[in-house]
Amino acid sequence: MRREQIRTWSAAGIVVVLVIILVATLSPYGSAGAGGSLFARFDGWEYSFGIAPLVVHFTLFGLFGFMLALRYASSDLALTSPVRAMFMALLLIWVLGGATELAQGWTTTREPKFEDWVADMLGGSIGFFAGSIAARWVLSRLMAAR
Repeated sequence: MRREQIRTWSAAGIVVVLVIILVATLSPYGSAGAGGSLFARFDGWEYSFGIAPLVVHFTLFGLFGFMLALRYASSDLALTSPVRAMFMALLLIWVLGGATELAQGWTTTREPKFEDWVADMLGGSIGFFAGSIAARWVLSRLMAAR
């Protein structure tokens, strides 16, 4: 797999995960209060104490961060200014998490929660760093194969 292919596949992955995040966080079907069953219920049993929604936020933003790291690692900006590119990517994760939480205030079945935003930021940041490690490994293998 070449750097261009990583760029293409990671960009497609970002779009797919972003769509899933928007559907999961903004649709009424993601809310147990609305009687939905997309993410908040499993086999008719609602998780107590808000654990499942936080895990979903963490996981979805972790996937987003992972895909963003693959895109970042294969970009030209990462070669010229890696620290700046990393901060821009992390800022994007944090702003997206905050924006999806704020947007929930305009829906009738969802409400913004600070702890969801924290889960978004943590998941996205950890996913980003895990993706950076994976990308570094893949790219080093590509360079060694040349």
